[in-house]
Amino acid sequence: MQAARAYVAFMMKFIARGLCAASRVDEVVRQELSPLPAGFTFEMSVLPAGPALRLRKRDDGTFVSGEPADARPDLAIRFKHLRHAMASFTFQEPTARSFADDRMVVDGDPALAMRMQRMLDRLLVLTLPHRVAEKALLRVPDLKTVDKARAAGRLWKEMVAP
Repeated sequence: MQAARAYVAFMMKFIARGLCAASRVDEVVRQELSPLPAGFTFEMSVLPAGPALRLRKRDDGTFVSGEPADARPDLAIRFKHLRHAMASFTFQEPTARSFADDRMVVDGDPALAMRMQRMLDRLLVLTLPHRVAEKALLRVPDLKTVDKARAAGRLWKEMVAP
């Protein structure tokens, strides 16, 4: 279980860093993020006290990670158990299936949850090989190879920048 916890913690950091980077360089994510108010907070965690990520939308329209959890987030997605997060983060089960099978709890506006899910899906499409993305998502958007390569290149460059 310790290895699973470490893997889920790594994936939470990867997702947080990826969403922060995507909010700066990916037009699709920026469009999804733009209607959200400055100060909007998103949290993803594993219950009861497992790994977590927390993002806040800044005034410039981008996400920043690692904000203190001193207040209730505007939107929280919580996996009910570490094994449920593992199934999702090892791409054995799409997020939609996890939600349908009551493996996670969404606390907040369902419309905001859907908006965040679209941003998460975009991150997966750009960072995962196509066959892995097919396992992780119910529907993989049809992107031209050159468009995906450009968008993924910008995203990875931003993610690995210090």
